[in-house]
Order: sequence, then C-alpha cells, then structure tokens
Amino acid sequence: MKCNLTKKAPISMKIVALLTDVFGAVGGIQTFNRSLAKALDEIAQDREWKVSLLVLNDRREGVEAHSYFNGYRTRYRPFGHDKRRFAFAAFRESLDADVVVVGHVNFTPLALGLPSLRGLKVLLVVYGVEVWRRLPLLQLLGVRRASRILSISGHTRTMMESHNRLDGARFDIVPPSLDPISDTEIKLRSREELALPLGHMILSVARLKADERYKGIDRVIEALPAVLEVVPDAFYVVVGDGTDRDRLERLARDMEVGDKVIFAGRVDDGLLASFYDGCDVFVLPSWGEGFGIVFLEAMYFSKACVGARAGAIPEVIAEGETGLLIDPKNTDSLADSIIRMLEDESLRRGMGDAGKERLEREFSFQAYRRRIETALLS
Repeated sequence: MKCNLTKKAPISMKIVALLTDVFGAVGGIQTFNRSLAKALDEIAQDREWKVSLLVLNDRREGVEAHSYFNGYRTRYRPFGHDKRRFAFAAFRESLDADVVVVGHVNFTPLALGLPSLRGLKVLLVVYGVEVWRRLPLLQLLGVRRASRILSISGHTRTMMESHNRLDGARFDIVPPSLDPISDTEIKLRSREELALPLGHMILSVARLKADERYKGIDRVIEALPAVLEVVPDAFYVVVGDGTDRDRLERLARDMEVGDKVIFAGRVDDGLLASFYDGCDVFVLPSWGEGFGIVFLEAMYFSKACVGARAGAIPEVIAEGETGLLIDPKNTDSLADSIIRMLEDESLRRGMGDAGKERLEREFSFQAYRRRIETALLS
C-alpha cells in the first residue's frame, strides 16, 4: 500500500513506543532505539503528532536525552527496571494511542492487553537471535497481535518466519543507522597517543561475553600466525570487554601471538573513533549477527571490512565492493582475506571509500527515518 509521506496526519495522532533501553547502555539495540527516538521526535514535529517513549531499563532522564528531542511533542519516561510500573503505563498510554511500537519481542505479551476496539496499530521491532527460534506461546500470540513486524534484516525475517510459521508479507525491513547524534568535535588521537605500535593494524570491536563466542574473535587470533608469516608487522587490536576475555588472552599466548594481540578493553565513543580511524582493516567473522552495526561504524571511517558469509552480514558488506566475506569456520580463508587486504593498500582504500558511499546511500539516518515514517503511515 502506497502512502503520501508529505500529507499531514491528524493533529491528534499519538505514537507510543515501548523500549528496553535508550540511554545508559551500549549495543546494537540501544543504537537502534536512539535512532528510533530521534526519528519519532522529528516526525512528530513535522506532522504535529505526540510521542510517548516508555523505556523499561533507563534509570532517569539525563542531559544526553535532551539532545534527541527538539520540542515538546515527545515525552520520555524511564522506569528503572520497574516492570510493573512499565506495564501499567504501557496500557494506560495506549488507551488513546493510534500506534504502539513494541520495541522487543519480550514485550509482546503486553500487546495482548492493549486496547483493540479503536483499531490500534501495533508495530513490533525484531533484531536477531531473540527471534531465531520457536517463540514461547505468549510471545507468539503477542506477535500475531502485531499489525506489522519491522525487522532489521532480511535474514532475521527469514529466521523468524520459518521458525514460527509467519507470513513474510507482514514484515518490513528497517536496517539500523548509526547514532544520529554524534560529537563532531571529537579529537581523533594518533596511534602514538593510543600507545599502539607501527605496522598494519587489524581491528575488532565486540562484547567479549562467554555466551557470544559467535563473534569469532578467537578465529582471528587463530588466523594471526599465518597472517604474520606474510605481513610480519601486523598486529591485532580488540576493543571490548567481558567474561570471555581471559580465555581469549590465554588463546593468544598459546598461539604464541600474545605480543601481537592488544586487548584495549571497553572505551568511550570518543576514544573508539580513534581506534576505527587508526586501523587498516576491520575484521569480525561473526556468524550470529542480526545486522552488525559495528560494520557501519567502520564504514563511517572509510575502512574496508572482512566479515562472515553468515547471518545478516552479507546484507551489510557488499562482497568485493566494500569488503570480503569468508566462511567463519575456515581459518585459512580468514587469514588469506586479511593478508589480501593488508598487502594491497589500493584495494582496501577503494573498498573503504565504497563502504562510506554505501553507508550514506543505504544506511543513513535520513533513510532510516523515511522507513520508520512509511511503516507508521502504511
């Protein structure tokens, strides 16, 4: 169904968004939610709508929140993990709402209690592994209550559809964008200031959690000896922290590349930008990504990427154009792809430039906002 995005909607239209986190947490879902909050606020200003953002895990409104909301049409309410108050507020706010955006499949049981007599539209947002399975009955019933399902990738749509016998026509693909509020005054630091060596720098950015080993950091460490045989000045920087870090550090020592792997830990956004800017190639052979927003971050800094031919990564990396895709189980292929990138400066620069262009064309905040607006009006 086509809709005219320039036509004004009724002044009384109200949007309620039920979200897990927006501010105070780090991750792909949180980045998506910040973009969603900003997009809803801008749309509300243009169309004279009202927006209520109910956020379960945010503890309190901080200074950061104000930069995302430009006017009085958006009301932001954090609930500090209080599920009972959150559920009650969700029902109450929905009584006079026109659209409810359910920001996580865990909230779908709430959709069963939302008023339906007024023709309330319910939009469900899905991301990745949380829906790559047969859903529990209450969640599945809540999913069936949704008018449309907004999936961040075609892969997530396919997985959710096949496991739960859903009609693929109910889905809209809404890829994430980068955080719409960026600090343009961040001072990029040199490698020397970051205490990094000279040579060819390989970078990964990921949570190092024991239950997220699908990120494939260990595969890069295992590929590093073969890389060093051809590119001896190469070194590998891992930004991120978590319960699996000790195991990965031991693996680096066991592979006799401990002096070539630098675990930088978790860093703030300002410092993270310098790591992206300073690397030669970004590598993450993850096989469990619902999208992979870190690839967008690397593309922002015009960096060529190496990723896995798995999950939604092929929807982000244009193979042979913005990066290379490998079988995540094939360490030799991973090593060969990294070597190819590091040995050919013109190749990685060309792919990096193409990645920046693809980011601006396909994954900009403006493109994201248009998709959200279309979903609200369709």
